[in-house]
Amino acid sequence: MKTEDLNKIIQEFDSIKAINPSENWEVNFQNKLDSSRLSKSNYVSKYNLIIVALIIMNAGFILNSLKAENTKSQDKGTKYRTIANELLITSNN
Repeated sequence: MKTEDLNKIIQEFDSIKAINPSENWEVNFQNKLDSSRLSKSNYVSKYNLIIVALIIMNAGFILNSLKAENTKSQDKGTKYRTIANELLITSNN
């Protein structure tokens, strides 16, 4: 950059008016922080609720599958006994 350009930039910077915050900027800032915290907590709690619902559904599916396996094994046992009785297979039990 040329020195003329730098001088122009420095003059523009010096001509900028001072910025003063408003009297109630702390209150406005605190209100914005509070509202962002509330919206974030609502957002997180919605996802927590969804995750809990999914966990409960998965637990239900697991319990249902375990119950179905128990009935299947019982059904197999009765089928094998029926087949053995019909074929006149004798066991030592």
